[in-house]
Amino acid sequence: MKINRKKINIALARKEMSVTTLAKIYGVSRARMNVILNSREVSPISAGRLAKSLDVDVTEILEAGIRAVSVMTPSSWRIRRKRSTTRQ
Repeated sequence: MKINRKKINIALARKEMSVTTLAKIYGVSRARMNVILNSREVSPISAGRLAKSLDVDVTEILEAGIRAVSVMTPSSWRIRRKRSTTRQ
């Protein structure tokens, strides 16, 4: 997924937040946060964590033309039990 640095900077300005503070909320060092922000191409999980850290919807930080995709979260996973092939 491609993130838009300008949109992230706008979200940071709205929250009056620095990259250092964003990194602390996200759970990484400031240097690692800069790598994430400058890479532009991130995994859906990273985009989601970044949006959550900024308290915005993930679509607000994506490049234009990128549609949001439904992503399964661990709480929505269903465990399927294997049926026994032998009946008694």
